[in-house]
Amino acid sequence: MVLFTGSTVEEAIQKGLKELDIPRMKAHIKVVS
Repeated sequence: MVLFTGSTVEEAIQKGLKELDIPRMKAHIKVVS
């Protein structure tokens, strides 16, 4: 599991997808607050 943070959930998701270089459809995203 890899953890990414951001000001918003969407920002954290986009940072993670960019760093991992994968499309959103291939990612399993879990929000932890």
